[in-house]
Amino acid sequence: MLICHLLKIAPKIYYGRSMELINDNEYELAEKYLDEISKFRSSTYYAPAIFWKGEIAFRQENYANAIKNLTEYTKQNASPLGEATNENAYYDLGYAYFELENYEKSLPYFEKIINSNKQSNSEMYRESMLRAADCYFMQKKYAEGKSALYEVG
Repeated sequence: MLICHLLKIAPKIYYGRSMELINDNEYELAEKYLDEISKFRSSTYYAPAIFWKGEIAFRQENYANAIKNLTEYTKQNASPLGEATNENAYYDLGYAYFELENYEKSLPYFEKIINSNKQSNSEMYRESMLRAADCYFMQKKYAEGKSALYEVG
């Protein structure tokens, strides 16, 4: 019975410790704890662990790995857990493709944020509008780029 209980709480413990390590910029060790969660696919911490693996890769400028993990996270249809949300994943995906100068793939992620926050004046919305404008300009879609910049103000 004790072992069964430990197996239930292990993902929560691993997740909590990984968050502490991420906050301390100890990404390598945090990733080891997140990897442990992969053994518990039915856990509510499984999908958020994938998100954080993508976030760590993004912070380390490993954009290909960030894209792989964040894309996998968005496919999980998981409930948000703290910062592990589809909106944050889309934002990071947009930026990862943007950093790789793949503006065509970057744009749809920024547009998802824009379209889901039409009434918002959040920093993420405004930043997404600016990056979308950049994507349009880099693709020589000047009218769309100007329109996006106009909306930001």
